[in-house]
Amino acid sequence: MENLTIREPDDSVFGIYGIEDNSFVPNHPDTYKIANHIRALLDLVSEGNFGYAQGMNKDFICNNKYTEEVFSKLLLLRTSHMWEKIKGVIGKEYGVAWLRFLQNHENEP
Repeated sequence: MENLTIREPDDSVFGIYGIEDNSFVPNHPDTYKIANHIRALLDLVSEGNFGYAQGMNKDFICNNKYTEEVFSKLLLLRTSHMWEKIKGVIGKEYGVAWLRFLQNHENEP
């Protein structure tokens, strides 16, 4: 990869969550702030790149201990114009756990 895609965390609802400092990128001389895999998946979902995020639960994250954390971060997207689509995509990924989470957090600001 010759050109890196650089995004500023200040432009994201997720802020600096999941951003790791001083990471090396192959074939690039400097260190960079890099999104960890969970943050990268959240960014894909927030941008509507659902196809790339497909399998986030069982293929990429692969650990239920992060589920509540992922759900809490996804809830930050509820003002997005894509919220209904996001809810459906995440529902396919996480099933009943997502539905229960939404039900338990529906009245939060």
